[in-house]
Amino acid sequence: MAPKEVKVSTEGSRRSTRIKEQPPKSAPAPKPAPKKRAAEASGSGASKKTKAEKEAENEAEKEAEKEADDADELADDKEEGAEEKKAESKALQVGDAIPSITLKNENDEDFDVSTLKSAVVFLYPKANTPGCNKQACAFRDADVDFKALNYAIYGLSTDTPSAQLKWKTKNAFGYSFICDPKRTFISLLGAGVGGKTKRSHVVIGPDGKITHIALGVKPDESSKAALETIKTL
Repeated sequence: MAPKEVKVSTEGSRRSTRIKEQPPKSAPAPKPAPKKRAAEASGSGASKKTKAEKEAENEAEKEAEKEADDADELADDKEEGAEEKKAESKALQVGDAIPSITLKNENDEDFDVSTLKSAVVFLYPKANTPGCNKQACAFRDADVDFKALNYAIYGLSTDTPSAQLKWKTKNAFGYSFICDPKRTFISLLGAGVGGKTKRSHVVIGPDGKITHIALGVKPDESSKAALETIKTL
């Protein structure tokens, strides 16, 4: 009797072979550490640092601006002081005669300032303003006292003849006005500095020479001081 043919299954071996033929699976790569929080923390620190730096820069800028402003103010003061000294060096002094300069009076008529004799000239910044009203009215009220000493009063400013006449009429000023729009005479008297007029008064004697100059006076004291000065001449 012939032996039975034994069938050997190759399916398992084939499966085994396929498994062996497959490349081995690599181990999963480790996950990188989370960077978001670290970045956020780092960003927060950088933000705080940047803010601090900006505040420091702002403070530095403010300090620099303040120093620049102080330097500009100091330079302006020096320049103004230099202008005042320069003006004073060119200005007329006590004992000097008034030169011939033709200006206009309140009636728009020519007026030669060299004709001023036995006169007090008060200078003011602008007609019809509070301080100037006070100064001019004080001279108006003392007009009789000046006339008793044979002295005439004149107001001097850069105002136009029409402005002077209007102011004179409004306040019943009994004296005359001189208009010096370019501050020619005002500067010559030492009262025109930096494009402004210093409140002042000047006394001119009978010979046409300056006997007294008072610069930077107070509006309510100018008339009284000028009168007292004339009494001592």
